[in-house]
Amino acid sequence: MARRGNARLAGGSLDPSDLQHLMLIGAYRNNEVDATHPLAGKLEAVKNAGAKIEEITLAPLASEHLAQLIADALRCELERAAPLAQLVHEKTGGNPFFALQFISALAEEDLLTFDHDVARWSWDLNRIHAKGYTDNVVDLMVGKLTRLPVETQRLAAAGLPRQRRRGRDACIVRGTGRKRSTQISGRLSVRS
Repeated sequence: MARRGNARLAGGSLDPSDLQHLMLIGAYRNNEVDATHPLAGKLEAVKNAGAKIEEITLAPLASEHLAQLIADALRCELERAAPLAQLVHEKTGGNPFFALQFISALAEEDLLTFDHDVARWSWDLNRIHAKGYTDNVVDLMVGKLTRLPVETQRLAAAGLPRQRRRGRDACIVRGTGRKRSTQISGRLSVRS
């Protein structure tokens, strides 16, 4: 969520008549900032004052861009990285955050390893497919959370009900509802 303090700073304490040149760069998730959010109001006020605002919407990574990212990260040829990148793209929809989380999960589970004998990264797509990773990013993140130390899981689970009381979906991963949040909370609480 865009930080309300930042929204106040950007619009509430700056007097345009005192400024000749100013560039502000910000980032927010458009699914978290609706017309009632303070940032939306500040952006509208800045536009109405005559300032030029450029908005850039970032789309998910295309498969070929994800392949380039993986090839660069693993220092291998693009052709070699392409099948892994295709799998990562299928599982994450090209979301850069989830793609990195998925790749990290592969490394944590020794499905992506560095082979010191040949000095390169190795993976076996058949083993990765056999692992049965779901296309559901929520399940991927819950899986990562359940590998955290028990005390960390307790803290994460303790934070969920507080958000629910505020009338929001108590979700660590966006796009899930209260029922799924309860399942996440329950799964995190199982080991406590």
